[in-house]
Amino acid sequence: MDVLGEDETRAAVASVHAAAAWLDTSEIRTDDSSVPFQSELFGDMYTFRTLDKPASKIGTCQGRLCCELEYAIQADTFSDNELFAIGAFDGLHVLEGTYYMQNCALVKCAEAMNKSSCGSLVFNSSTVFTKIALRGQFQTPYVYPQVILSDSEGHLQISKPGAWHFTGSAIETSHSFNGTVLNAILLGRDYTRDDASVGGNSGLHLVVLFLVLISGLLGIKLIT
Repeated sequence: MDVLGEDETRAAVASVHAAAAWLDTSEIRTDDSSVPFQSELFGDMYTFRTLDKPASKIGTCQGRLCCELEYAIQADTFSDNELFAIGAFDGLHVLEGTYYMQNCALVKCAEAMNKSSCGSLVFNSSTVFTKIALRGQFQTPYVYPQVILSDSEGHLQISKPGAWHFTGSAIETSHSFNGTVLNAILLGRDYTRDDASVGGNSGLHLVVLFLVLISGLLGIKLIT
């Protein structure tokens, strides 16, 4: 994990407030437990902040992108044994291709006491989310959503139709949503920063590959 130094931490916190005028900054927590940190997800270094309350609103920024998460967790499933974080990535993705991305991600970390595990692939969760509203301030209209759940046996699952909806720049769950979420991600493909060295339309196919790899689709089934 690339932990931010004191000066970088102050700069990252300032970025959350200065760059995200569209967020309700009074709701963005700046206590020690939510200090920004960096961890790798699919080869990219995200700026993360941890979720340390059963219900809250929290934001994080990187570069030109700011992400906001409003969430609620079923009280009897909120535990120090599991760690979740919201992350932002704005930059050049170079794993399995080269293309510019703007991504907002809610992820379960593989180890509750290890922030560097935020971004590692996980298959199990006992934390039940009853509300997720994940939004991003994207500079591109090409945004792709995904929500991946886990069942009691560690199988990855796609949530059933109607459990959440996508507005173009946000994922919002329905009033009846109740699920053990492993990740909820908004993937933004920023074509405006491409040049001759970047793969152009091939990036769309690589976004699909990204979805396949990060979701572990070989084990996914539809909840019925």
